Amino acid sequence: SGTTHIIALNLLWGLESFDGKQRKWLEKNLASIPKSDTTIVLSHSFIRGSGYVDPSTGIKWYDEPNMLKTLAPILENAGVDLVVSGHNHFMEYLKAPPAAGQERGTSYAIIGAMGGLPDMERTYTSPCSKWYKTNAFGFLDVTISDGHMKLTFRDKDGKPIHEETR
Repeated sequence: SGTTHIIALNLLWGLESFDGKQRKWLEKNLASIPKSDTTIVLSHSFIRGSGYVDPSTGIKWYDEPNMLKTLAPILENAGVDLVVSGHNHFMEYLKAPPAAGQERGTSYAIIGAMGGLPDMERTYTSPCSKWYKTNAFGFLDVTISDGHMKLTFRDKDGKPIHEETR
């Protein structure tokens, strides 16, 4: 829409569906977007995130190593402004350091707090974490104007609980 580009990735749990064809498609599309435009990527599966080790399965639900090794560099080197994901049932704002040649790093928002049971309290904090909220339902409101992006995390009644500006 105008100078805002939204790319949805079909990543349910991780990279199980991210094959060579999808990777080429993503890289080609990201390369075609002017650096001055706003780029948002949506995915169910998170890439960066705080979390915990599931006590019943031993699965680590945080900073997923394969996603960080494979997908994060593609998005961050392309200058993606914001990656919005769910999967984990809490709200979190994360900021990656700028990639080489980038002025600012990619922002990440986890907003899996729209329903279902909230996750347990985190036992691991991602080094990129800037704000975290659990045990509350809510959503993310993104406003884009004049080359700026305002992220407003809201509670279930729409009341702002945290804001970030890019």
